[in-house]
Amino acid sequence: MTSKGLFGVQNSALHAAYSEQLFSLGLGLPLLHPYPVDLGDLLLGEVGYMDNGTFHRLYKAMSPNDNARQRTPRSYMPLSLSGSLGSKFTRDTIPIGPGAVCSEGITCLSKYDDVQRIGGRGVAFQAGRPSGSIMVLPEAATRYRLDCDSDRSIASYMLRHYQDWHEELSTSAPQNDTSSAKTLMLISGCVRSAHWANATFYGVDSTATVTFRRASEREHSSFTLASSSGELHHHSSLSSGTVGTVSHSGEWANPAWTQSEITLTPSRLKHALFLSYYKLRLRSPSSNYAQSRQVETDEHEDYVDYLLAYILRHSSAEAAAAHDGDVYALFEGNKIPRKHEFARFLEDLAPRIDVDQAGLVSIRVEGGLD
Repeated sequence: MTSKGLFGVQNSALHAAYSEQLFSLGLGLPLLHPYPVDLGDLLLGEVGYMDNGTFHRLYKAMSPNDNARQRTPRSYMPLSLSGSLGSKFTRDTIPIGPGAVCSEGITCLSKYDDVQRIGGRGVAFQAGRPSGSIMVLPEAATRYRLDCDSDRSIASYMLRHYQDWHEELSTSAPQNDTSSAKTLMLISGCVRSAHWANATFYGVDSTATVTFRRASEREHSSFTLASSSGELHHHSSLSSGTVGTVSHSGEWANPAWTQSEITLTPSRLKHALFLSYYKLRLRSPSSNYAQSRQVETDEHEDYVDYLLAYILRHSSAEAAAAHDGDVYALFEGNKIPRKHEFARFLEDLAPRIDVDQAGLVSIRVEGGLD
């Protein structure tokens, strides 16, 4: 058994596995490196991109155009939503957790209702498969979403400004790759919590177990792997673990121990664990319609990227838009296949593709773009 850092293992591959394995929970894109935010920050309306399992924010699309605190493109216009509730966002009334959420095949061997009640022995999970992912929530997480009557209004906004966003990114941060692997995204929802711990493993044997031990006054929370083979990578809100080298968490102060070293001083910091988001992709100027039908999707791209690739393969449009809700709507609560199977599923299902007057292409599914 080994439990080591990221040397020799690409962090992007770990994120791809983690996000694919937990995407079927229906909460959006799982972040291998949850994004730290202040209590009043929900990330809603943020424009940014994913890189190596970490979300990189550029600016908030709903900020006033005279907001000098953020570096907005020169042609910036704020996103205006017409929500039915008269508010910019909604908050789910049903919390997520506390407890553990796991990828398919993993079985929790410990009987518990609340991770906070776990003793020193920890909580054990049967791997069941060679690879898998786990997120433990010692306290409940809350889901927030943009309040918007029409998903198409967000997609149309992205189409109008997408080129400016990419040009601004190239100018302000030329070291960043703006290829399709870092397609810009607009955040429409997030699942947020103050405390969490996650792990992803691969190459383990059939009897492997993963054990989680919650934090105490002497130790950080941790995962351990019992297996004759394979690797385990993990970290948490209080510890960088084995997957902390690219995380933004180091930029923020962890909760401090009280003078008695018995309890933690509450932190004003929370983390975004899952992101709901829109993506828009432009057809490459160097490819024509016929060539684009032969383009293969990169294995490190997410489900929405696969959906965008399908739309551009089966249309002559110059731009395609989709969001994570489109993927969930395609399956109507049924099991979501692995990404390589998802690509074949789209070809077999052949969902309807719509084109609006502006040339924006989207997929027509119940609950998707309207």
